[in-house]
Amino acid sequence: MICGFLFKNMNTISVQGFKIDINHFDTQISKSGRPFRLSGVQIVRTKPAQWVNKMLLHGTIYSFRYLDEQDGFFAFEFDPFNNFISKI
Repeated sequence: MICGFLFKNMNTISVQGFKIDINHFDTQISKSGRPFRLSGVQIVRTKPAQWVNKMLLHGTIYSFRYLDEQDGFFAFEFDPFNNFISKI
């Protein structure tokens, strides 16, 4: 498991109704049909942590990499309550 998952105990994230598995690095397919995989997880330290279920949590940024010829990265930011904030 990656550090952010230990704190949030999540298996998937949901971005505008599209679920993404974050428990492994296996290839997944985007809405547009492009293959991608989880690349990394980062804790958001530019915003204050908040108490959630008696645990002090930060927001999280999940980064993904496209695996096709076009390549590239994309990321999503979530608040400590696992609410989607924005695409980065």
